Amino acid sequence: MIWRCCVIGLLLIAVPGGVRAGYLDENPEEVFADVYQRLGALPLRAARDPYVWLRLEVMASASTGCSE
Repeated sequence: MIWRCCVIGLLLIAVPGGVRAGYLDENPEEVFADVYQRLGALPLRAARDPYVWLRLEVMASASTGCSE
């Protein structure tokens, strides 16, 4: 019984850290393929900049007609 509680506790601690994903885990060339077709590809380091990523998201949503 204690063994089961320890395993469940360890899983609860380990899982939230592994589930978190952010923009750094995404490939900007895949996410912003339509924007890259219009602008051309950006250097990976520049595309992963948080400010640039947000601007690319705005451009992508504008090109698909989505508004937030």
